[in-house]
Amino acid sequence: MTDWRGLAAWALASYVAHWCATLLLAIHPETASVDVSPLAVRGFGAPSWLLGLALAGALSFVPRAGPLLGIAAGMCVVETLAFRRQRLLDSHCLLAAGLLALGVSRIGHGAWSLVFAVLLPLSFLRLVTIPFQFGWRAAAAIAVGGGVLGLLFTRGRARWTVPALPMKPVVLAALLILATSAGANHWKERRHLDRMAALPKAAASRPLAKDYFHKGVSFTAESGIGYDNPRSLETLRRLPDFGVDAIALVPFGFIGRDSKTIRIAGRRESWENEDGMEILASEARALGMRVMLKPHVWRLQGKPAMPRAEAVEWLKQYEPFIVHYAKFAERIRADAFCIGTELRALTQQENEWRGIVRAVRREYSGAITYAANHGEEFETIRFWDALDWIGVDNYYPLSDNYEPKELLAKLETVQTKFNKPVLFTEAGFGAHEGAHKEPWEDETAKPLDLAEQAKSYEGLLSAVYRKPWFRGVYWWKVGTNGYGGPDNNSMTPWRKPAMEIVKKYYTSP
Repeated sequence: MTDWRGLAAWALASYVAHWCATLLLAIHPETASVDVSPLAVRGFGAPSWLLGLALAGALSFVPRAGPLLGIAAGMCVVETLAFRRQRLLDSHCLLAAGLLALGVSRIGHGAWSLVFAVLLPLSFLRLVTIPFQFGWRAAAAIAVGGGVLGLLFTRGRARWTVPALPMKPVVLAALLILATSAGANHWKERRHLDRMAALPKAAASRPLAKDYFHKGVSFTAESGIGYDNPRSLETLRRLPDFGVDAIALVPFGFIGRDSKTIRIAGRRESWENEDGMEILASEARALGMRVMLKPHVWRLQGKPAMPRAEAVEWLKQYEPFIVHYAKFAERIRADAFCIGTELRALTQQENEWRGIVRAVRREYSGAITYAANHGEEFETIRFWDALDWIGVDNYYPLSDNYEPKELLAKLETVQTKFNKPVLFTEAGFGAHEGAHKEPWEDETAKPLDLAEQAKSYEGLLSAVYRKPWFRGVYWWKVGTNGYGGPDNNSMTPWRKPAMEIVKKYYTSP
């Protein structure tokens, strides 16, 4: 007969253990705002624990559960390698996944499969999907986890039974954890609100300039270092040393695979949350820098042109999204606002976009632009006259001698037609071989070439910087985590010779 009281007590105990493991693996020096509530939907809270428990229950009735758990571990490794392609992980994360795969390949079947199917996959997936820098916490987690796995999985394949646990102490422990985490979250929220209240507010009466030169970089949230993380301020404060006087903040909207609803992530869900952007905007003003707000929509950028009916339906969803950020830009007194980024699937609908421009201008008093994809989208948009700057995410290739001949011809054609200044809302080149021919390539397997990136920056800036219609550039990108350096072949110029080229132009009279 099934001991339901024992199973219920074990379930609560495993929840307590899972929460503790998740908390220990989640808190690290580079994370300032970990949600410690065991009921949190984000991350590995109650929903994922229940799914894990259901999976474990099914596996406990399979005579040979080991191979199935081995398959699950293999999927974990594949996911880890996928994240590795994005340079979000370090080698210790791969090691953690390897330990998990080694351990579960040795497990037998029975009630202890429940424990390992719930605790190990969730806890180790938590480890391998949080990209924190290698340090003593990571090393300790791997050493302890590996040691426990080794001790347990070398003891053979005996069919163990559900441990006998009294119900009352387990329930009290679970309630204590809930109360403690609720109190901790309340204290953290109170501290956060106090910090926001202490920020110097931008004077609402301060007029926003309608035209100015941008010596900018795109300042993006990277590798878990959100805009509200103190480490992002450390990177921000170094930008003026290179003559940078403007940053683009890049929040994201999200859509599901089969949805046409654009969702704005909440504060606990996004690295680019609004509280963080308000903090950075305030700090940037104190450092003498201007701010452009440049929202992106994940999964919608770069899609080919849609039939009119479908595009109009999308734009009905897009307008409230962009108006929301227009109101936010006005609230934080952002100096410029980008009404869209690389939405070539939608920009042929001229009348609808003119309506969006009017809606944005009702809420936002500063200068506005649109960030068109280089090529056909930039060259065929018909509503440039309604904006303050013609905006282009400039990834036109350079010639073999690093001259932007094609770019200049296309820029001057559009600029002459609409008689508006041109702003590079993005531009960049990777630090790898042949980057000047395919500037849009990032995070490639091509060999590192720092000189190639620097020559490409020089070639582009020397050709456009003194043009009377040119209003500046936002280089893609400088990350909040300060990633880059002489061993990095990505597009960031940070801690590379290309940043010295930026400094030469940005600090010149």
